[in-house]
Amino acid sequence: MKIVALGVGEAFDEKFYNNSHLVISDKSVILLDCGYAIPNQIWRYYPDISFIDSIFISHLHADHCFGLPPLIVRMREEKRMKPLTIISLEGHRDKIEEIIKNGYPKALDKPSFPIEFMEVKSNQKIKYKDLNLNFAYTIHSIPNLAIRIDDGRNIICYSGDGKDTEESVSLYREADMVIHECYTIDKSMKDHSSLRDILSILSTQNIKRIALTHIQRDIREKLIEYIKIKKYNGDIIIPNPMETYIL
Repeated sequence: MKIVALGVGEAFDEKFYNNSHLVISDKSVILLDCGYAIPNQIWRYYPDISFIDSIFISHLHADHCFGLPPLIVRMREEKRMKPLTIISLEGHRDKIEEIIKNGYPKALDKPSFPIEFMEVKSNQKIKYKDLNLNFAYTIHSIPNLAIRIDDGRNIICYSGDGKDTEESVSLYREADMVIHECYTIDKSMKDHSSLRDILSILSTQNIKRIALTHIQRDIREKLIEYIKIKKYNGDIIIPNPMETYIL
């Protein structure tokens, strides 16, 4: 699998865009979240409107889903034909449709391509094309799902936002890469993770690599320096937008 970091910043980071990633397997392409800064990043990387097969929305904060309206309207304008699957937490379909319609009221009126919604729950396992997907809640200010993506050879996990639960920690076990939000270095927060929290996961779940994203914009340079000083030797990385990782 290949991971493309379209954006790695928190909600209000003008330099590193919203936290969003492409996961590219042999038979499918999943977009992990689509915040308001992400559509232009997608078009810069690969402008083919049929490239993405599915979009996973971890939660309904603007920096994770407000890019859906322009993305879908461009697909419509350029006459996409291939179905698009939107994967989200159970009960979020109506809210996502409302977000899309608030951006462009006619976006969902007889589009040129089918839009299929797949609503999922924590601890649910599903098969999607060549991938096995599993989900778990994290603790955030609104409901958030982490996702595990397994193509039979490699495992990629994405936390979305929030502090981990027992279920999400278990989700990351044996992963080749966990893309994990890291809002602070050691400050304890009730609905975001710190590096201190993440280090305990790395040591107990046999994770090969953790990519730190969604870093609070004022501490990013401090966190980079801290990682260098501690010499984590590639176990922990801090991606930049448009960097690509091949597993």
